[in-house]
Amino acid sequence: MCKLEHYNNCDEETKDQEYCIFHKPNKSEEEAKEFWRKFLERFKPKEDIIIEKGRIFKRLIFESEVNCNGFVFPNYEFPLRRAIFKKFADFTGASFEGIADFSNAHFRWGAEFSFARFNEFADFSHTILSGKTNFDYSIFRRGVSFDKAELYGSEVSFNSVIFENGGSFKEVKFNCFQISFDHAKFCKSKVEYEFIDFTKAGFGIIGDESSGGETYFLNVTFDMPVKFDRASFIGHCDFSDTEFKWLTSFRDTVFKGKIEFEGSEFIGFVDFRGKPEGERYKFYDKLSFESAIFHRGINVDIPSEWFRLPEAEAEACRVQRLCYEKEGKKDKADEMFVREREEL
Repeated sequence: MCKLEHYNNCDEETKDQEYCIFHKPNKSEEEAKEFWRKFLERFKPKEDIIIEKGRIFKRLIFESEVNCNGFVFPNYEFPLRRAIFKKFADFTGASFEGIADFSNAHFRWGAEFSFARFNEFADFSHTILSGKTNFDYSIFRRGVSFDKAELYGSEVSFNSVIFENGGSFKEVKFNCFQISFDHAKFCKSKVEYEFIDFTKAGFGIIGDESSGGETYFLNVTFDMPVKFDRASFIGHCDFSDTEFKWLTSFRDTVFKGKIEFEGSEFIGFVDFRGKPEGERYKFYDKLSFESAIFHRGINVDIPSEWFRLPEAEAEACRVQRLCYEKEGKKDKADEMFVREREEL
C-alpha cells in the first residue's frame, strides 16, 4: 500500500505498491512520463494555443479542482507554465524534484502550497494568484522568483517559509487584505542572488489608502542583504522582532500606513534615504523603532517635510541621534536632538 495513502489521492493502478506513481520519489524517466500521462488523465485539462510576441505556445486549462497533495513532481518536462487553474489548486506537501515553472500561470480560485518542497529553482514570475494563497512551511532550496507576479484576495501567507537561497520579488503586487511572512527565514545565498529583492514591490490594497490592508514580517530572519527600494506599503506594516543581518535598504520607499520595527535588530546598515517622485510624504503615518537595536547605523536623516506626522519625525530623529552619538558625530547628534524636541 502506498505510504502516502492518507492523502486519499493515490493512483488506483499503482496504489498497492510502496508508493503509487503520484507519490513515488526519484522517478526514472519512464516513470516520469507515466506520472505526467496519468496526471493529465486524472485532471483532464483542456489544451489551448496562445500567441505571445509572435510565438505560439500551448497551455493547459484545468476546469475542475486539482488535488496534488503529497505528489512528487519528477525532474522531467514540466507542463504547467502558463497553465490556468479555474478552481482551487492544492499542492499541500508536494515535492518538486526539478525546476517548478509556474511562470505566467493563473490561479483563479486560490492556491495551497503549504509544506511544499521546491528542490530546484521555482518560477512564479508573472503569475496571477487570486483568492487565498498559502505557502506556509514550504521550503525553497535553490531560489524562487515572484517577479511581476500579482496576488489578489483576502490573504497571502508565507509563514515559516525557508528561502535557502534567497528570492526575488521585484515588482510583485501583493494586492491583499493581509500579507504575512511571519517567522520566515531568508538564508544566505550561495547560488542565486546577491540580494533578497523586493524592489518596486507593492504591499496592500491598491486604491484603498483608508485601510490598505496589513503586512507582517514578524520574527523574520534576513541572513543576506535585502532591498525594499521603491516599494510601497499601502496599509499598516509590522517588522517587529525581525533580524536584519546585512545591509537593509528602503530607498525611495513610501509608507502610507503605520510602520513598526519594534524589537528588531539591524546588524548591518539600514538606509531610508529618498522619496518617490509624486509622493508628498515618505512616511504618511506613525513610525516606531521602540527597543530596536542598530549595530552599524541608520540613515533616516531626511527632510522634515517628508513626514506627515510630527511624532513620526521625532521617532526618526531619536534613532538617528542615538546612532550619531554611537558613531561620535556630536554635531549631527545635536541637530537631531533639536529636531526631535521641536516635534514632540
